[in-house]
Amino acid sequence: MRTPITENLIDKGYLVKDVNTAISHRQAKHRGAMYRKSDSDDAEAIALATLNMLDKLPDACPNDAYWSLGQLVHRRDNIMKQRTRLVNQLHEQLCIAYPSYKSFFNDISRPTALYFWEHYPSKKYLKGKSVEDLRAELVPVSHNKCSTKTCEKILDAVASDKVKNNAYQDARDMVTLSIVSDLQHYDSQLTEVDKMLEQMYKMLGCTLTTIPGVNVITAVKILAEIGDIKRFANANKLAQFAGIAPLHLSSSGKGKDVATKQGNRRL
Repeated sequence: MRTPITENLIDKGYLVKDVNTAISHRQAKHRGAMYRKSDSDDAEAIALATLNMLDKLPDACPNDAYWSLGQLVHRRDNIMKQRTRLVNQLHEQLCIAYPSYKSFFNDISRPTALYFWEHYPSKKYLKGKSVEDLRAELVPVSHNKCSTKTCEKILDAVASDKVKNNAYQDARDMVTLSIVSDLQHYDSQLTEVDKMLEQMYKMLGCTLTTIPGVNVITAVKILAEIGDIKRFANANKLAQFAGIAPLHLSSSGKGKDVATKQGNRRL
């Protein structure tokens, strides 16, 4: 982790180690202090873990690039959580305004769908709209992907749903419009964050995306957890840090490898 005290100690020539929380927790458990939670208990557990495992612990990684990458990844995760929450709220509103909305928009948060909810939060705004009118409006937004059939589905579904006019529909529409506005805002932020993540990935010169199935987002999440790979003496050290190195248990000349509970569980 990048902190002022870490940087200061490294600048002065001190050896600084990174103690994973799983290791300090295990140390506290061995001391019988698992259920005692205070700063002094945590500090003692970390100190004992450092003394007992000094050679096995990775060096601290105060590198600005990886710290900044981790902050961006964390920000992206928060945006995605907020976006999921907003999509669920939009589902609640659409169930009332357009009961058959899933028949014409499978993904209610894609740009074309958001445009539709923004301009037609309820069926009253579609009054007098023909299939041709709706298609002419949605085609540019959907980049020519919105067909006449889709527009027919929308108008047919609205006609068959027979949703009654509500005295407080304007209030409900305002809620829908507010949710759509928030989603558009987060989508814009997500685009900017993803663009910056891609730039940082290229700047670090990593080749993780050459692995089939690993895209830039997956790669930067891995890099944010690992940090500078040069702080690990060899591949075995990295495997231990990640918690994917098997633990060998032996007794009476017989042994077996089991999965370890140590390491970075997020990684």
